[in-house]
Amino acid sequence: MSAPTGIGALPVHKKSIQTHPVAASAPTRSLSGKQSQGRKQPRFSGVADAVGTVLARGEAPKWLQETFLFTAKEGASAVLPLEAAVVAGRTQSGYRRDGWMEVQERVFEELAAAAIWLKGVDFLKDRFKSGQNRFLPQYKHLSPDIAWNRPWGKLQSVDLTAQELFAKDSKEISSLLRLKSARWLFSVGLALTGVAYVVPTLNQLKTKAIMSYQLSRRKRSQEGDNVQFGDPRLLGATASPQGVPTGLNPNAFGQQINRVSASANALNPIVKPVSNSPAIQFVPSGSFIHSPYRGPVFNPGGATKSAFPAAWGPLAHGQPLRFGDFSGGSSVTQALGHLVDQTPYGSILVVDAGIAGGRGYVASKRSGFETVEVIVRDLGSLYFYILSVPHIMKGLGMAADGFFKTSSSLEPKIAKALHDSLKEANSLSAVKTTLQGSGHPGLMLPESWLKKQMRAVSAEKMATLLNLEAQVYLGGDKAQAFVERVRNTKGSVMPDTLQEWLTEISQGQGAFKEWAAEERKNLGIALKQAFRHSVGMAVDLNAPHRFVALLEQHAPGFAEAFESLGEVEQTAFKMRLRGMAQVDALDQAHSVFQRTLNLLRNPLKGFDFSKADASAEWLNGVKSRGILLADLAKRDLHTEGREKALQSMNTLLEQAKKAGLKSEIPLLEQYHGQLKTLLSPDAGRLFSLATQAGEESLSHKLRELLQGGLVNNSAFLRQAQETLGQFTPDSRVFADPARAHKMREAIGKYSDALLHSLSEQGQKDLKTGLDRFFKLNRNLNYTARSAALLGTMACLGWLVPHVQTTITKRLTGKDKNPGIASTASQLGYEDVKRASEKEGLTAVSGETNRVKSTALPPAAANGIFVGQTMPRFYPSVGQTAYQN
Repeated sequence: MSAPTGIGALPVHKKSIQTHPVAASAPTRSLSGKQSQGRKQPRFSGVADAVGTVLARGEAPKWLQETFLFTAKEGASAVLPLEAAVVAGRTQSGYRRDGWMEVQERVFEELAAAAIWLKGVDFLKDRFKSGQNRFLPQYKHLSPDIAWNRPWGKLQSVDLTAQELFAKDSKEISSLLRLKSARWLFSVGLALTGVAYVVPTLNQLKTKAIMSYQLSRRKRSQEGDNVQFGDPRLLGATASPQGVPTGLNPNAFGQQINRVSASANALNPIVKPVSNSPAIQFVPSGSFIHSPYRGPVFNPGGATKSAFPAAWGPLAHGQPLRFGDFSGGSSVTQALGHLVDQTPYGSILVVDAGIAGGRGYVASKRSGFETVEVIVRDLGSLYFYILSVPHIMKGLGMAADGFFKTSSSLEPKIAKALHDSLKEANSLSAVKTTLQGSGHPGLMLPESWLKKQMRAVSAEKMATLLNLEAQVYLGGDKAQAFVERVRNTKGSVMPDTLQEWLTEISQGQGAFKEWAAEERKNLGIALKQAFRHSVGMAVDLNAPHRFVALLEQHAPGFAEAFESLGEVEQTAFKMRLRGMAQVDALDQAHSVFQRTLNLLRNPLKGFDFSKADASAEWLNGVKSRGILLADLAKRDLHTEGREKALQSMNTLLEQAKKAGLKSEIPLLEQYHGQLKTLLSPDAGRLFSLATQAGEESLSHKLRELLQGGLVNNSAFLRQAQETLGQFTPDSRVFADPARAHKMREAIGKYSDALLHSLSEQGQKDLKTGLDRFFKLNRNLNYTARSAALLGTMACLGWLVPHVQTTITKRLTGKDKNPGIASTASQLGYEDVKRASEKEGLTAVSGETNRVKSTALPPAAANGIFVGQTMPRFYPSVGQTAYQN
């Protein structure tokens, strides 16, 4: 089973993050621009402070803190404690019903399923990649890790998708999708087949083999076995001088002791069996570790009933329930790929539904009621795997935060990093500035102008690049009319205008009505390439004062606000500008370089691309998703990598000219010049590809630039996501914007609560206030997580199995596993067992007699024997006592 990502999710409140939290009576303005009132003073603030002081004391051991962080992370680790509860709970439930026979099924099934999901899928993915490199070397550059396109939701950006960025054209994208589908079917499909079909089938065969083996041993023991009942060979034990076995071995010849042959009874004249009075039967003592069924305790009617008769209760009229096979078409593979790989809960939903269906189908071959039980068990567990922990934590967190005025939803390790940044702060205003940046409203004056400039591109510049891209994608001048249409656009081209064109092209409207689908796809990609590599504004990294003057020119009042800042804050602004402009330049440089690689791989088949691939990997790693802005601003990290990338670009251009690639060379020369500019130590760039629907991301980016503060810091956000396993620096892998949004909300909410708590204390003992707030939130978080995990484990380990067995008991009238009972009925297992009981049991007619033995070991005297039908006596040599 794949790990449920939902366990590590931060359950935050859907509430605006306040930029400048102050005293409770003063209104504040949220990041969204809406005014909100200060917090109301709780009625029991004194009690909350006293209790909070107590809860802030103490600290969990380091190993326990790491365990909590381990369970909070997304991925396979989060499901381990839940799987442990599932294995233990289902095993215990099976042991209660059918003893070891069901235990061996549950342990094998649950452990095999866990092993396959935790290690098997990754192993199969690695094997697929090795096979791809060996047998399909022409597709070696197409990594199956490239993200699936998101097939639904509002368009947040007109950026190139990962498939469009790392593949040459729509034809190569189709090849990539076939590879991804094949890998998904090979890895997830095989693992799902193993968990949902192979393991349950092996379980049934194993149980059937065990029963058949036991039947064969019973049959052999009945055919010519004249060993006396007290013979120690039956138990694999040594005999005492008195003939009583010692050192009982319950695993040796266990089944033979259940059937006392007629010859053995004849050699014990003191025990006189009464063959025609089965109304009173001796039964095992209650220990059924080694028995598949619990036998009938008392049957006044004189007839022994099988575990599951032909009519299985109120719903079993006629034939048992049967569930047929089903098959899904290959057309859903792409949607399943996105669900399984890139959505928080899709993996559990899709995979567990497949597991429940597969297990249910296999169970239907043995018993229809077992199918019902399997579906109830597997589908009933879904909520607890996916949503139970975050829901419980959210409820407990809301209650605790409302009472203590805290924000305990933030993972304590992330909160610790936030508090570490406040070590140098010696006043409340310094804490506020560190967390939420400068509060001067004039700093945000250029926001609207920057939003336009960072998303705009000159129509002439874009048309020039589009003409070159369209010739490569379409192999001619078919798009010339559309290129001129772009060139004649008045003003700048914005993302929303681009989106309108893309919609027109994809739906075949207007002039594109007669175009083939493949041509329209390629033109759409060419349009996005041209926009991405033309958009934005250049920034001189050596002259940040020019940027300040430019902002003042378009937003009067900004210079005054900037001058009102202290020298430290002014320097911090320039550092942020330099770092952000470098990151954006590297981002655009990476897509330019990757586009060059995509164009030349097929034409230059004999060329060694290893150095170029290394430069592409370097650019992919150091762009905005994977490098800290502060490091970029302090050090020129990209000197060596920049030089290698430029050398690789020069070599690729030379090879293209030698190969005579006339149609590609003009575009390659254009990108060569652009890459030199982007990788210049003094050149930076600011750009955004967000549409109106995704403007929030651009707003955060501008707050980070203009205002600063840890709440707005994208590097801190990435570190927080990495702590919970949500972040990867590889742009080929899908990055869910919803996760970043939730994490940003959690950090902002924590900062808001911290500042409010400190403002109530004023300037008194700032360090103590910071320390108390952190410890209280940490302990509340750990308490809520402990309760959520333990509660979910109890539900998975006890509640779901209890509901499952209760439903079966109501449907069948028996507290038995219907599949095991069905197998036993098919093999005649119960009939042979009853025959053995009649043959080997001894009863006394008339009044009920109790067995008493004065010369037996405690185990024998208590009637605890291997098997399930051993009478409560042990006939020693020449002595057995009865008492009326």
